Amino acid sequence: MSWDSLHFLRPLWLIALLPSLLLWWGLLRRQHPLGRWAAVIEERILRLLQLETGTPPQRWPLHGLLVLWTLAVLALSGPTVSQVSVPAHKTRTGTVIVFDLSLSMLAQDVPPSRLVRARYKLLDLLERTPQQKYALVVYAGSAHVMLPISDDTATLHNLVPSLSPTLMPRLGSRPDLAMEQADALLRGAQIERGHIIWITDDLDREQALRNFFKSHDYSLAILAVGTPEGAPIPLPNGQMLKDRDGKLVIARLPWARLQAFAREVNAVLTPLTLDDSDIERIRPPFAVGKAQDAAETVRQWQDLGPWLVLLVALGSALLFRRGWVFVLLTALPVLHPLPVFAQADNDRRETSRSDWRDIFRTPDQQAYQQWQLKHYDLACDLFENPRWKAAACYRAGRLKDAQRALRNPKSAEDFYNLGNILARQHRYAEALRQYEKALSLRPDFGDAKANAELMRRLLRQQQAPQSQTNGNTPSAQQSNPNTPQQKPEKRPPPPQNRPQPAKKPAQTPSPQAAKKPPEKKSGTPPAGGQKAPAQPGTRSTRKANQDGSPDKAVTVPANPSAKKADNSKQLDTRKIEPWLQQVPDEPGLYFQRKFEYQLQQKGLQQEEDKAW
Repeated sequence: MSWDSLHFLRPLWLIALLPSLLLWWGLLRRQHPLGRWAAVIEERILRLLQLETGTPPQRWPLHGLLVLWTLAVLALSGPTVSQVSVPAHKTRTGTVIVFDLSLSMLAQDVPPSRLVRARYKLLDLLERTPQQKYALVVYAGSAHVMLPISDDTATLHNLVPSLSPTLMPRLGSRPDLAMEQADALLRGAQIERGHIIWITDDLDREQALRNFFKSHDYSLAILAVGTPEGAPIPLPNGQMLKDRDGKLVIARLPWARLQAFAREVNAVLTPLTLDDSDIERIRPPFAVGKAQDAAETVRQWQDLGPWLVLLVALGSALLFRRGWVFVLLTALPVLHPLPVFAQADNDRRETSRSDWRDIFRTPDQQAYQQWQLKHYDLACDLFENPRWKAAACYRAGRLKDAQRALRNPKSAEDFYNLGNILARQHRYAEALRQYEKALSLRPDFGDAKANAELMRRLLRQQQAPQSQTNGNTPSAQQSNPNTPQQKPEKRPPPPQNRPQPAKKPAQTPSPQAAKKPPEKKSGTPPAGGQKAPAQPGTRSTRKANQDGSPDKAVTVPANPSAKKADNSKQLDTRKIEPWLQQVPDEPGLYFQRKFEYQLQQKGLQQEEDKAW
């Protein structure tokens, strides 16, 4: 290190020193001990005329501010006196594992089966190269992404045991589609050096694969699973796979064709071995040359600005103790007035809306925050989504507002929830009409059917002579649809979601609020049903329902008198929990449904002539 080589990496920042010097000079003039009269009156005469003011004004804070300003500007300008070695370039690398899940992988010429041996070999590869970024694409008659590019090898390790041909929604072998998926993953992750590991036992769509690798600069390694002699393909039902002519299918490994293909596309080809020699050949080439890449370095000037920032922080702490920094920081911006917590309820609503954080949120997002805090009255005012507004107003007991929010019902859930609102107001005839409209749209709506039947019973009871002797005050069971004390055969089926907490003092059925569903992408709560909201403004990971309809409206707890009898019949959640723990975790079932849905989204495709 030599001070002769001192220079600044960002010298234009030094211009910021000029305003600081002018400001400092101006402040010194304003704080002259004799004031402005010193310019027109002789100093010795002015001292005799002035009264004694005690201690002279202190000027050291001004000098301190000047020093801190100077140090901050110097730090931004980037002083440097020496050079250091840094890596020349950090290449973005990634590997996509393309796994064949066609029926031929069930052949047992490599015991216990080709599929099991390939899965074990993939686990060995992950253990040998845990620092690499991997993605997993599986294919049969269609290709699907099972895991995007990530360095989370633990997740990939947990997914490998679930690999099976039963995951795939279409039979066949389309490796060309899998390579297109791999290319999309590598381009989407902006990978500069991409590597593809292809685990397969056959070579289909050879010409399409040849064109793909000639037009893309990806390195390819092929792990061939199986033997040239081959073996029959056992099916899950215990039978052997046969072709259309009824002949037994023998799945053979086309080793000669794979060798010719590997030579043409400059790929690495290795058979499945008992040792780790195959892993050494198919592993990413940049993982092998990692040390060589790290050795490629360049010399760059070391920025000493961060060290000056430490001095600025230390000096700021000293001035902060004297209050100077605090005064400067608080005098610059125009402060937002703090809310007065003793205001009335209307002022509190306005304060909630004027919170500075609300400028980054939509009204529905603000309303959802109040919903989470169980401030349903505020949520009722803030929600713009009519379904959510109705749910919040219902929770707040503002039935008229809830009814106005659903003045234009469109779905069966809307009519059902509107019927619940009317039923709570003892308007049974109108509620019955809403339930019937819901059933006209969804004849299989069990909750609406049960509530409609209950409304008919209540109307008959009101018209009966004995109802006149009892007055107009219906009992708890008469005024509450879906009351547990009703006849068991008329009780609506239990909802699929978590029922509403019993502590809610509902008198009649209400729109159901359950646990928080996945977050939505649109920035507003999901449409349909009075279910606990997904947080507005965030991304979603799944649909509201499998059938494409909005969240189901579900029945609600009965009135408090009915709940006491019903609570004794409910199962203790602590007794249910051990049973839930025994349910096996099957990620394969999730991917099976996911792949089927993806195939439906793409539309029907032509069936493959070769099913294995």
